[in-house]
Amino acid sequence: MKADTVGKAIAIALFVIIVASSVCFVFTYDDDSDEFYQSEKIEFTQIGDSLDGTIKVDIKQLGLDKDAGNVKYSITRSDFDVALDADLDPSGTISVSVPFHGRYTLELKFTSGGTAQTEKMSIDFSASHYNFIITNATLPVTMSMTKAFIDENGYTYVRLERGATFEWSELPYDIRPFPTQYQDRTGTITTGQRWLSPGESVIMIAYVKELCMLNPDATFAWSISENYSRWSYGTLLAAGVPVDQMTINIYADGVNWSSSFVGQGMYNQTTYETQVAATKARIDDIIAKVQDGIDQSFGYTEDWKDTWVLGEVLPEYGISVNYYCFEVTKNAVMKRIDSLPDGEWKTKLLDLMSTYVVGGDLSERYDTLSAIPDRLQYYERTFRLAWDEGGVEVHFTADSSNPALIILGTAPGPPLSGMGETSAEMGGGTFREYMEWAVATYGSTHTIYYKGHPGWPVDPNNAYFKDEFGPGVTRLDWFEANGVIILPYPTPAEVYFFVSDDVYGGGYWSSTFNSVDPPNVLFAFGTVAYIQGIAGANYEVFISAGMLIVNKPYLDSL
Repeated sequence: MKADTVGKAIAIALFVIIVASSVCFVFTYDDDSDEFYQSEKIEFTQIGDSLDGTIKVDIKQLGLDKDAGNVKYSITRSDFDVALDADLDPSGTISVSVPFHGRYTLELKFTSGGTAQTEKMSIDFSASHYNFIITNATLPVTMSMTKAFIDENGYTYVRLERGATFEWSELPYDIRPFPTQYQDRTGTITTGQRWLSPGESVIMIAYVKELCMLNPDATFAWSISENYSRWSYGTLLAAGVPVDQMTINIYADGVNWSSSFVGQGMYNQTTYETQVAATKARIDDIIAKVQDGIDQSFGYTEDWKDTWVLGEVLPEYGISVNYYCFEVTKNAVMKRIDSLPDGEWKTKLLDLMSTYVVGGDLSERYDTLSAIPDRLQYYERTFRLAWDEGGVEVHFTADSSNPALIILGTAPGPPLSGMGETSAEMGGGTFREYMEWAVATYGSTHTIYYKGHPGWPVDPNNAYFKDEFGPGVTRLDWFEANGVIILPYPTPAEVYFFVSDDVYGGGYWSSTFNSVDPPNVLFAFGTVAYIQGIAGANYEVFISAGMLIVNKPYLDSL
């Protein structure tokens, strides 16, 4: 079954208040409405699929042979200014650049014969292929953005929740923030953590509709983390993208992989088939509403319940789908499937895994990226590896003969969502006890780094740190006295583990460990029971793959 191709564009004006910036974005587009302007006196040419173009003004028709310098122009998108007024070049040529594809309004203001006049024209920037990365967490972003920095197929638009984790001040020209992340008319990018809402979903559907209107043959690759699967295919279908022009790419850190793929039905044929039927019903409903002209929206929901059946369901509709994870994760699940009794169900699962799931190693991508110097520079800045003002610098580059040991932290206490660094939460040990053990055990053989969670820096003003290592001895005091180096907390920890082979990990359980080669995981804070509890199904899966081997220290006692 295929969705109808995009027909005549329907006029739609959408107002969405973006909470993080309190800015109202208005998207209006309809080639039959009053918002579409034509002019025989202005000619616009887009340069390829780029965001650059040339505007040629017929000075004679405007009666401006001697008055070209009096012409002012602006480029706007609804109430969003893209360019400030500027003098027209005497030749009548204007070189323009815009921050993202779509329909804009060019407005010329000039004086001719002593009379002020205005000339308007709509100018369209379209492309043949668009990549969208709409994801949360850090590992899926690390994986998808690494691929984006390597690939040069079309333009990439990125919408992240943890905006503060990444540096967006400078990006390659073909990687752009999603339009809703522009905070104001100067192009400032919003950085706060923001979950997707149904309201923002409406704006994204409208924007994709617009891109389809400008180029009905455009193709779309939609890259997401697991919990946005329903939202992603729903957005493309609701926007009217033909199914054979869309691809869904899913990036996973392995957490929901284990709990959903292993724990919620892939090993129960009845549950799996029930989910297949439910997902098909949702897709059919979306397509039916599109055909009936009903507007739709999608919010942040438990979309990973759809994720594990998309490899079977979406291709039936003509939609391409890929699932990307680490090779160790894929191998662990394949190993578990292989332990099932021989039969049709086992064969089906192995075939689905083989055709649907793409394993890989991020270090291989980084090596590829390293061969593209300009892209590597942008990438390191984006992921805050270029933290120092002096230039690009990975923080544990060989200033020590010892390998690096990165200890992962979590939220400072009191417990936040079950993640606080307290004795009860961490299997009987305190952060102080665990760190003292780690430094005593590895301090002479490794250079020890501490990497806090992206949401919680080591803040000396945090009351929790004040007497953490004794009366008046803060965490910062103890780190400095014991040679523990603090890594920039916003940087995704996964990045550090694949820019070098000689980096080891320890600390509180984290999905980050899913990105580390098994021999490089040295320990985890807490008891075996605690690790099993917080890691869930991951514990069994990764033990079976050689990850977090049982005889490694879990610090049952200190």
